[in-house]
Amino acid sequence: MRHLVATLVLMMLLLSLQASQPDSLLIHRMINQGSELYNHDRPAALIEYEKAISIAGSLGYFDDSVAMAMYRVAYEDYYKGNAENAITNALKALNFYKQRNNYRGMVKMMTFVGDILRGNSLYDQCYQYLYQARMIALKIADSSLIASVYNRLAASLVESLDLPYDSAEKFATGSLAIATRLKDDLLVYNNLNILGYLELRRLNYDKALDYFNKALPIVTRVYPEDEPLILINIARVYDAYAKPEAETMNLKALQMAQNMNIPKYVVLACLSLETIYVRKGDYKKAHYYSSLYYLTRSNIYEQKVLVQLQEFNTRLSEEKQRNENEELLYQQDLSASRQRTYILIGALLILLLAGAAFFILYQRRQWKEIDRIAGQLNQSNKILMRFISIIGHDLRSPFNAILGFTDILKNDKGLTQEEKSLALDRLYTVSRSTYKLLEEILEWSRLQSGSVKPVIKTCNVTDLISETIQILEPSAILKKIQLEFEYPGPLEMNADPDMLLTIFRNLISNAVKFTQPGERVQIRLEKQDKEVSITVSDHGVGMTEEELGKLFRLDENYKSKGTGGETGSGFGLILCKEYVTLHKGKLIVTSEKGSGSAFTVHLPLT
Repeated sequence: MRHLVATLVLMMLLLSLQASQPDSLLIHRMINQGSELYNHDRPAALIEYEKAISIAGSLGYFDDSVAMAMYRVAYEDYYKGNAENAITNALKALNFYKQRNNYRGMVKMMTFVGDILRGNSLYDQCYQYLYQARMIALKIADSSLIASVYNRLAASLVESLDLPYDSAEKFATGSLAIATRLKDDLLVYNNLNILGYLELRRLNYDKALDYFNKALPIVTRVYPEDEPLILINIARVYDAYAKPEAETMNLKALQMAQNMNIPKYVVLACLSLETIYVRKGDYKKAHYYSSLYYLTRSNIYEQKVLVQLQEFNTRLSEEKQRNENEELLYQQDLSASRQRTYILIGALLILLLAGAAFFILYQRRQWKEIDRIAGQLNQSNKILMRFISIIGHDLRSPFNAILGFTDILKNDKGLTQEEKSLALDRLYTVSRSTYKLLEEILEWSRLQSGSVKPVIKTCNVTDLISETIQILEPSAILKKIQLEFEYPGPLEMNADPDMLLTIFRNLISNAVKFTQPGERVQIRLEKQDKEVSITVSDHGVGMTEEELGKLFRLDENYKSKGTGGETGSGFGLILCKEYVTLHKGKLIVTSEKGSGSAFTVHLPLT
């Protein structure tokens, strides 16, 4: 009986192998056809690759040629703005190379996954993949792969960091040297573009233009899909020099990007054109390119959430695949141990019961994790909508005022000198408050990206508060508000002085804003054991418990006018909270409606 079962199993395996051979031959024939078409008819090549990938997926078939096809399809998807499909195929290919210990394939796909994440501004995850790829490339001493990883690291660092760009320049020049030696023109172009962009951000326009001009003939020859990017970068230099060619070159780049269906370059060109036309006073064209920019960019932003979910789903899929492989190995061992059949059957039943229990518990944990991520995404969507609302309303309103006042000053020739002075004063006030809001928005966005770190120095807190009071005292005097400062004497601590000044300025100006004329604002500095506390108290309008709960949340639409009709976006207090947290401190608020509020900052001395 046992021999009969073994013979039947062997016959089924042989039949299965024979049946799969024609399918694998068809898959390879399609991939070979795609490879022949790739350099001169890329759309037709991609169709062949996608058909081969579809058949391979339905059969559960995977080898090096299928992985190569997935990489090429993923690369095209990424350039067309479809990050979801790109990362799906890239992670599948990466998992295949990991199972085969194919280090070259692993480096190639880790670099590509890192680039997809960079394109979606997910820099923390991007660096994880790129630094893993760098370690493996250095381990196997492959110059071509090292140059490729260095190039992507340079691109990521230039985009995610503020000045200086020493590390980005180091990786780009290193990659350029290797690429030049290997005569890899595509990589040479990439590094020239990065170095040009780096010099552009340093405001070294001549050096930037030199790099871009060197890159242009190379990219036209080896990768024309990137020609719009180089044209946009050259136009940026021309725009810095106020040359009219900036407009023409951006329009050419936009046309090329639209013809080749590359959304990210459409976004860059529209942004540049909007700036040019606003400066020229052609607001109709500026509005057109602004609308096209937001429409295209919103489609790209939708991919960010999809990429994050795709990574999560891929991790679940890999875990499931590992469990299935372990189960298969167990079944093979069970068949090989013939003399212990009954014992192994009992063990298998126990294992299945335990596995079922584990699976139920595991599923429950995964659903909780999915619910948690869904909650985070919902919270992020609320914050995004609030952020868009602030930009759409709090910036548009003052700009309307600015345009209105400048139109009056320009066209109304009958204004008296007093009326002109009044209009200029109002124009200055609106411009200054709008500039302050823009600064707060930019600082908040840098905080969200994780690129802002405290620069710790020894600083005198007493002097910093006194300096802030001197700056804000004129606005307090206008409202007949007295600023009182209680302190024990000079008090030093280790902190970032610029961040402390921002905290003090926002808290004290906020207290002045909500204090009734003729009242006072008290600032008290105290040293308590190993920490410093700064309390800013006002005798103003105060807040309810519900209003307190909305105070530091961007997803809540909470605004309150000051006693003098002053308005604000709430970004100032949010920045205070972020800065205090970066210093490992606490910001505590107590308030009573109609009696006033007290904001207390607790910071460690070291």
